[in-house]
Amino acid sequence: MKSIIIKMLIIIRSTSKYYLAIKIVLAIIIIFLGYRVYRSIKTPVEFKRDKEYRELQVIQRLKDIRTTQMIYRAINNKYTASFDTLIEFSHIGDIPIVKIIPDPEDTTFT
Repeated sequence: MKSIIIKMLIIIRSTSKYYLAIKIVLAIIIIFLGYRVYRSIKTPVEFKRDKEYRELQVIQRLKDIRTTQMIYRAINNKYTASFDTLIEFSHIGDIPIVKIIPDPEDTTFT
């Protein structure tokens, strides 16, 4: 059976004037399909990486907003009504700086 298939391929190869064109088309198809497989693996990996990066950025921004709200509340005894007020406060407002100086003899202070 194998020898029959090989003989047929040899006959087709030697007699077909389109053999080179078929090889080129098949090579292009193989390259295209290989690229599609590569992208099908790489795209979800890139998406996951970008998603994790954006989630970390959002979490950090929310923490910054929380901290600024707490400082605003400590100074004004109320929360802000809008983000514009909060942004203005963070740029212009007088934010107190608290410095804690530990007692050198206190071993429980960490």
